[in-house]
Amino acid sequence: MHPTHIRNVNRHITHNQHYFPVTESTEDVYSENTRNCGTPENPNPDCFPLRRRGFFGF
Repeated sequence: MHPTHIRNVNRHITHNQHYFPVTESTEDVYSENTRNCGTPENPNPDCFPLRRRGFFGF
C-alpha cells in the first residue's frame, strides 16, 4: 500500500476594468485688423495705430 494525497485548488480571478469619461477640446483663435490709413501726406483722421496691451494685444 502507498499513501496518496490529492489536492484540489480552485482559483478565481476577477479582473475589474473601470472607465472614466474623458473630454478634450481645442480652440484656435485668429484675428486680423486691416485699416486703410491713407498716405503720410493725406492720412485718414479716423485711422489710429493699435495699442498693444499684454501678450495677446487685449
